[in-house]
Amino acid sequence: MKRDILFKRLKVDAPIGLLPHELQKTQPIFIDAQFTVRTRTLKDDVEMSTVLDYRLLREAMINEVLSSHTYLVEVLADRLVRHLFREFDDIAYIKLTVFKPHAFSDCDEVGVGVECCRTEFLKNQ
Repeated sequence: MKRDILFKRLKVDAPIGLLPHELQKTQPIFIDAQFTVRTRTLKDDVEMSTVLDYRLLREAMINEVLSSHTYLVEVLADRLVRHLFREFDDIAYIKLTVFKPHAFSDCDEVGVGVECCRTEFLKNQ
């Protein structure tokens, strides 16, 4: 059995962008993420040690986004994937998209998505 943890439109006011107006202030980004995690036998309904706590995943994503200014969305998406694989051994696969809703006035948002499995990540280290 596989188990996925999903995040839909996690909003972070991020220091991102390379245009002059983007360097002056944060802007909202949204993160959609899917994590396939190693499953363990669930002992009971209150035993957190048998699951990957999604509160920790959320916190890790927010902290990584806020850790420094990032110029390119592509770099931020890649950096998030690397950070999450390093921090959480239970993650087997990540599919993640970072969206910038204010990039263009003629579309709702633009985004960059990445997918990676742990074995691929380890090969590229």
